[in-house]
Amino acid sequence: LPRCLGVVAFGLAWGSCPRLFRLSAAAGPGQRLIHIHGIWTPPVVAAGLQAIRSGLGFVVSPHGMLLAPALQRHWVRKRVALALAVRRILESARLVHAASDAEAAAVRSVAPRAKTVTIPFGVELPGRRVTEPGPRPRTMGYLGRLAAGKNLELLVRAWAAERPPGWR
Repeated sequence: LPRCLGVVAFGLAWGSCPRLFRLSAAAGPGQRLIHIHGIWTPPVVAAGLQAIRSGLGFVVSPHGMLLAPALQRHWVRKRVALALAVRRILESARLVHAASDAEAAAVRSVAPRAKTVTIPFGVELPGRRVTEPGPRPRTMGYLGRLAAGKNLELLVRAWAAERPPGWR
């Protein structure tokens, strides 16, 4: 998103995104939609509020930021933000994109009137590959943030206990 101007108070941005408004006004008919990723940062809140004020259609992808572990971190600030702006942003969005049923339930628990759609993040697996004869170890990896909500400790403990043959 273009940089938003505002004053940060209690974790919220009060202000406007003048470039966002100008860009939306310059877009042709049917092309006035933005996609907001995340929910708690001041520029994102300011962009959501500006979109509401300007009548600009928008979609929100909270990316797990409304799940219980994320809500517990800095919970006082997040309760204030929910009450002052975030709930309004979620309920004003044309759609809130949840990546799982659990995330959709979390959205509904904080913003009951939000229109949610569950669309998992897909990973296209390549077709069957021809490999050289003989066993080769398969490799498991993790790509993501190191955060308490990811429960990586459980994965490490399970992997150590199971030690799947042919895997590293």
